[in-house]
Formats: sequence, structure tokens, C-alpha cells
Amino acid sequence: MLVYRGRLHQARKMNRLSQKDLAMKIGKDSPYISHLENGKVVPKLDVGLLLESILEVPMKELFPDVYEKVKKA
Repeated sequence: MLVYRGRLHQARKMNRLSQKDLAMKIGKDSPYISHLENGKVVPKLDVGLLLESILEVPMKELFPDVYEKVKKA
């Protein structure tokens, strides 16, 4: 299971955004946000950085396992 499961959901709720609202801000659809929140997909770096900016939460907190992989590369 992915470490970040639930963190994106919490950050989105704290920013009072629906999945649809957040999806529109990053140019995706709401099922994509649902899949991210449930750990079914891993965000690409550009999407992670967009989410970091919009939600004002560091990417390493939203997606710690993904961040570690990028950092090692």
C-alpha cells in the first residue's frame, strides 16, 4: 500500500475543494483525483508539483514515497 493514501484527501478538504474543483485546477478529471487519493495511481512529477502549489502542502508530505524515489534519481 502507498504511504500517501489519505494525505491528499485531507489536504484537499482542508482547502475546501471538491475532487472536481481540484481536478479542474490541474487539468484532470475527478476520477483521476479519486484514484490519487485511493493510491490507485502515482502522480507524475508535474502533477505533484501542481498539487503542492495549489494545496500549499509540500510534495514530500503529500506523496512521501514518490518524493523519495525522485530524490534518489
